Amino acid sequence: MKDIVKSLRNSVFTTFFYILLDYYKKQRSWFDYLIIFLILSTTLLLVSLTWNVIKQWYLDWRRKHFPRVGILNGSIKSRTVEHPCRRQWSEMTPSMWFEQLKRDFKKPLLSELILIPTSEIDNSWSIVINPFGENYPEENPRLLKTFKEICEYINKGGIFVVTGSAFFYNQNTFATPQSERVITHVIEGVQYLEYSVLTQEFGVKYTGNIHDIQNKKVLFEEPVEINVTQTSDMVKMWGDLLQGINHLKRFRAATSETIDYLPVIIQEGEDQWNKGKKIFPIALIRYGKGALIHAGLHIHSYSCDEFLVLKRLILKLAKNKFTF
Repeated sequence: MKDIVKSLRNSVFTTFFYILLDYYKKQRSWFDYLIIFLILSTTLLLVSLTWNVIKQWYLDWRRKHFPRVGILNGSIKSRTVEHPCRRQWSEMTPSMWFEQLKRDFKKPLLSELILIPTSEIDNSWSIVINPFGENYPEENPRLLKTFKEICEYINKGGIFVVTGSAFFYNQNTFATPQSERVITHVIEGVQYLEYSVLTQEFGVKYTGNIHDIQNKKVLFEEPVEINVTQTSDMVKMWGDLLQGINHLKRFRAATSETIDYLPVIIQEGEDQWNKGKKIFPIALIRYGKGALIHAGLHIHSYSCDEFLVLKRLILKLAKNKFTF
C-alpha cells in the first residue's frame, strides 16, 4: 500500500509538471519559467507540510474501517534465518492465537489477521499481539530499537497486547536462541520490577513475587489463583467479559499505583501481599493516541479461562472499531 501511494503521488507531480510545461512551451520568456517554478515550489511546499497529517488521517480512518490484527510470529524479519523466539510464562504459540482468533473474527469485523515479524509493525495495524509473554524479539538489545518502534506504534494510535511482566526479557533472534533479561538492577539475586521498561516507559506498577532477602527465602510467588469481578462501569465499557467466571490465575497484574489506566477486570478482596492496593488482572494503559493492553494473567492454553476473557476483550474492541 505504501508503494502504491508513493507511486500515485509521484505520478501526480510528474503529470502536473508536464501539463504546465506543455501549456507554456510556446512561451519561452524568463517570466513564464518563473511562474512555473513558483507554482511547483508552492505546490510541493503545501504537500510536504500537509502530507504527514493526511497520511496519519488516512491510517486512523483505515484502522477503524478496515481493521487489521497482527500477531507477532517471533522473528524480527524472517523466521527462516532467525532463531525461534522463546516464550516466557506463556504456553500459547502464535499459531494457536491465530487459529483461535480466526474462528471468532470474521469479515467485516476484520479485514486481515496475519502473523507478522516485528519489522512490519506500522500504523496500518489496528492491534498487534505479542504471544511470547515476558519475552519479545529485539533487533538491538542495547539500544532497544524494536521496543522504541513498538512505543512509536502505540503513540500514534495503535493497540499493543501483552501478558505478564511484558518486556522483562528480550531476544535478538538474529544472534542467539536465548532470551536476555532487560532488568539490570538486581540486589542479592532479586530482580526489582520497578526497574523494568514496562514501569519506566508505561508507568505500570504490578504484582510479583515477595522475597525475604535477609533469610534468602521466597515468601510468595505467582502465578496464583484469585477471585475476580467487574464493576457495573467496567461491564458498561467493556461488556460482560467474565460471563460467570469467578477465578483467574494472576501473573504480574497491574495495581492501582500505575500512573494512568482504565480497569477492565478487578481482583475481589484485599490481597495480603499488596495491602491498600487495588489489583487489575487486565487493564488498558493509555500511551499517546493508543494504548497498551496489559493482561496480568497466566495464559497456559487456548481453552483456559484467562485466554477466553482476553479474547472477548479483543473482540469487543474490534466491534467498537478499536476505539475506547
